[in-house]
Amino acid sequence: MKRKVNCFLNIILIVVMVVTLCSCVEIKEEKKQKAKYSVYYLDEEATGLTSVAYNGKEKEKEKLIQSFLDELRKNRDGMVAAIPDNISVNGFRVIEKVLTVDFSEGYYFLGEGKELLCRAAIVMTLSQISGVQYISFTVNGVPLKINGELVEAMDASSFSSDMGGKDSVKTRDNFILYFANEDGTALKKYKNQNADYSGMSKEEYVVKKLLSGPTKDGYTETLPKKITVNNVTTVDNICYVDFGENFLTEQSIVANKLVIYSIVNSILELTDIHKVQITVNGKSEIYYHDDINLKKPLERNLDLVEES
Repeated sequence: MKRKVNCFLNIILIVVMVVTLCSCVEIKEEKKQKAKYSVYYLDEEATGLTSVAYNGKEKEKEKLIQSFLDELRKNRDGMVAAIPDNISVNGFRVIEKVLTVDFSEGYYFLGEGKELLCRAAIVMTLSQISGVQYISFTVNGVPLKINGELVEAMDASSFSSDMGGKDSVKTRDNFILYFANEDGTALKKYKNQNADYSGMSKEEYVVKKLLSGPTKDGYTETLPKKITVNNVTTVDNICYVDFGENFLTEQSIVANKLVIYSIVNSILELTDIHKVQITVNGKSEIYYHDDINLKKPLERNLDLVEES
């Protein structure tokens, strides 16, 4: 009888151990599934992006940024680091939800295709951090330029599936812009379908297309082509468009209000943007051609749009 009791107790003990072991495995698996972040890398052929789950236990924003930058420098099995060994990170700073990362001059030795993938991996990784909405790149303290064009602050939506890989984001979309009508008396809706905005944010793309002018008959350009753009950034649902000094000196062939509201109405066709703040070299307390006050963010004005 005693032998039977011992045998029974042993069975119970084994069952308890098995249940406890299974519980531990489940807990570990649960923790694994609850990784907070993803760190992005280039795939082995450097033709697309892939990612690895990352917990990132640091609570301070600056320490978390540094830990991400450290991870982005690592090569893993079947994955290539987004920040190669020949590129140093000089430092970073966060101002108004824009994280600026400063790289060494080695950044400019990346091939064009690889540079875009590296930039996408860095932006998609760092933009996950709370309090960081956009990522801006500088090289030795100077804003990054690719093919002579300034690269504005970016978020994950600045990149797309054209990069391939299992983790990719979109770079094509339908846009609605506002140019002047044929006789320049009102704004007219201009549809730009399946447009490729790779390498820039949607807001940047809109401003760039307004500067390049319409390609369809029945429309008149609103912005002089010589106008320079310093920066296009969105923070807290307000898009900030900062122009160079010649925004105030170059004269459009259409009325001043059509110039301003071609910008404002076009940008406000984008999701999650509620107002547009136009500045010149960072200053907003100005009038456009002594006519339109730019001190405060502007809302859309559909009264200037002709009926379809």
